[in-house]
Amino acid sequence: KQDAGLIHTSHDSARFGLATFSNLSYDPPVPGGGDGDKTAPMTTATTDPAAPQSGWYTGPVSVTLSAADEANGSGVGKTEYVLDGGDWTPYTEPVTVSGEGKHELKYRSTDKAGNVEDVKAAAFQIDTKAPAVVISGMADGEKYGDSQDLQIAWQVVDTASGVKSVSGTLDGKPFESGTLQPLYGLALGTHTVTVTAVSNAGSQTEQSVTFSVETSTRDIAALIDRFEKDGKLTDREAHRLQTNLATVRDAEDKGKKDDKIIKEIRKFKDAVSGKKGVSDEQVRAVLLRDADALIVRHGGTPA
Repeated sequence: KQDAGLIHTSHDSARFGLATFSNLSYDPPVPGGGDGDKTAPMTTATTDPAAPQSGWYTGPVSVTLSAADEANGSGVGKTEYVLDGGDWTPYTEPVTVSGEGKHELKYRSTDKAGNVEDVKAAAFQIDTKAPAVVISGMADGEKYGDSQDLQIAWQVVDTASGVKSVSGTLDGKPFESGTLQPLYGLALGTHTVTVTAVSNAGSQTEQSVTFSVETSTRDIAALIDRFEKDGKLTDREAHRLQTNLATVRDAEDKGKKDDKIIKEIRKFKDAVSGKKGVSDEQVRAVLLRDADALIVRHGGTPA
């Protein structure tokens, strides 16, 4: 800033004068800046962790916004963002995106010349919870007679990313949900149903239920009726077996000694496997197996 003098002249060339002005200022132009900066800055967003291949994050996401103006530009004046709607907020530190479901982060920057960047947006999908698995049709730790059927099924829910895959097994072998399982088709003892569910975010849940299959004279009687109805036993075979089994049940109900009960069970086994025994191999195997289990229960040793 300095004083400046200007020469003033009139149409009368004989007359002239000097005018003086004070406090004039002059700002030389800045190459590419000031009134010459017409380009908005550019903002980039970086996430921690990096974007997963599935498109779903399994935890909170930290978003860092970095803005830069053009070379010899006026410089970045400010950066702003909006998370899931609302007002623009000045950016001062990384933005944390959290909570189940889908989110949107909008952002922009403005340079010192007033050029405003077009709004950019980044989408985030977050699923922090593994799928929920509910197995139905039997109770964990429950004991069931082998004359029963169990309809084993399961439901899988993942409210955020959704369910990618579900698989079930019974004792390690593939098993379909909703299958009606006759328990006489399983070995006596403990069994485990395991369901594995994976969400689209990659989270996994494995749920298991254990139950036991056992037998009794009442279960055996019910199985004989069932096999007869299914045509696997003739009326004559079924009647003979029920008659022999009735003596076993009578001995149990009267509280006779174990050796007496075992003796009657062996007679029942003879009726199953003797010359006039059961012709269907599967039925014969199930009934003999159950009879041996009763012998063990009463302290004996199967032949």
